[in-house]
Amino acid sequence: METDRCPFFPSNAGRQGYLLRDYRKVVEGIIYRYRVVFPLRDLPREEFGPWQTVWKAHVRCTEDRTWYRVCTRFSLMWMRPG
Repeated sequence: METDRCPFFPSNAGRQGYLLRDYRKVVEGIIYRYRVVFPLRDLPREEFGPWQTVWKAHVRCTEDRTWYRVCTRFSLMWMRPG
């Protein structure tokens, strides 16, 4: 599973209802929204799934500082020489 290789993202353990299986689509949706700057409700459903799923995952990852850790890790990777 993709999240096995990305330990940043929270697990679905203890959650009920729809369990998020593909964080890649959600992360791409969050990044796309930052890049294009438009209302979340206008997010293309065909590419990223329901906007509510992207919103809920973004809030969840922001509250537990997951999004901060991901951005920090990638920023450090991009700044390395070579």
